[in-house]
Amino acid sequence: MKKMLKIILIIILFKGSLIAQKSDVPDYYNLINQAELSICDSDLAKALVLYDSAFQSIENKIPYYKDVYNALISAIEKNDDTSILKYWDALCKQGLDSAFINGSQKVNALRDKTYWRKLENDMNLYHKEKDARYLFLCEVINDDQKIRKEYDARRIGNKYVVFRDTIMFVDSLNYIRLITDCNTNGFPDDNIAINFNPFNHPVYYYVLEHNAMWNRIWMDAAILKNIDSLRFHPLLYTKLMDYHNDQFVKDAERMYGTNYHAIIDGRLFVFSGQLEPGLKEQINLNRSRVHLEDIDSYSKKIAFQFFHRDYCLIYPFLFSRMVVDQSVAEILFKKWKDVEVKSNR
Repeated sequence: MKKMLKIILIIILFKGSLIAQKSDVPDYYNLINQAELSICDSDLAKALVLYDSAFQSIENKIPYYKDVYNALISAIEKNDDTSILKYWDALCKQGLDSAFINGSQKVNALRDKTYWRKLENDMNLYHKEKDARYLFLCEVINDDQKIRKEYDARRIGNKYVVFRDTIMFVDSLNYIRLITDCNTNGFPDDNIAINFNPFNHPVYYYVLEHNAMWNRIWMDAAILKNIDSLRFHPLLYTKLMDYHNDQFVKDAERMYGTNYHAIIDGRLFVFSGQLEPGLKEQINLNRSRVHLEDIDSYSKKIAFQFFHRDYCLIYPFLFSRMVVDQSVAEILFKKWKDVEVKSNR
C-alpha cells in the first residue's frame, strides 16, 4: 500500500511540477521588504511610495493580500485620503470579509471620514462568502485534524508513536487530495487560501507540515514555482523547510532562521544578533534565494509587529511562543535579559 501511494504521488507530482508558470518577481519582493522596513522606521510616506512601485511591478498578478492590507493601514496612519481610497479599492477587488473589516480598529476609525459611506457600500458590494475552493481545503484540513483529535481524546500515550501508521496513511491521503486539487485548479490564490483575512495562514498549510513530519516534501518544486507566481509566500516556505530540517536533515547550511526568537508570557526575546557570522551569512544567502529579507531585518519586523498588532508584516502563526512553568520562565528571563526587546514608542 505504501509503495502504491508513493507511485501515485510521483505521477501526480510529475504533472504538478508543470503547473506554475515561473515569473521574474524579485523586484516585487524587494520593494515590499523595503516598504515594510520603512513602516518599522515610521517613514510611512516612503512606505506608500514603495508599495505603489511594488504593485505596479506585477501588472498581471495579484499581490499578496497582506501587502495590500499593510499599505491600507499605512495610508490610514498617515491620514492620506488618496491612498486610503486606492488601497481600499484594491482590497475590494480581491474580496472582503466584512466581519474581519468591521473588527479592525484602524478601519473603523475611518467612520468619521466624509467618504465613509462609499467605503461601506464597497464593503457590502464586494463582501465574499467562503469560496468553494476554500471550503474544499477546509474539508481536507478538517480530516487532518479529526484523526489527531480522536487519538488525543483517548489519552493513551503519544499519538504519533501509538497510532503512527494510521496517521501516516491518513496524512498521505490528504496530501494526495491537496496535490490533485492543485494539479486540477492550480495553486489557490492567496486571498482565497486565507479567506480574505491577512492575519490567516493558508488553510491547507498544516497538511504540508504534517507530511513534512513524515519526511515528505514532495511539493517542494511546485511550491518554489508558486512563490514566483505570488500564490505561496516565501515566509511559509521557510517555516516549512526549517521544520523539516529540524526533524530530519539537521543541516545548518539549509536553515532559514525562522525560530531565532521566543515569546514567553508576553515578553519577546530575539537571538539573531548572537548568531556566528558564518551561520548568519549562510542563513541570509538561503533567504535571499527565495526573495526574503536578511535575518536581522526579519527580526526587526518580528519586533515591530509584536508591539503594533494592526500590521501584518509577519503571519502571526510564525511567532515562536513558548509555554513553560513560571519557575522555568524566571530562569529564562534572567538568562535572556540582554536579548529582550522592549517597545521604544
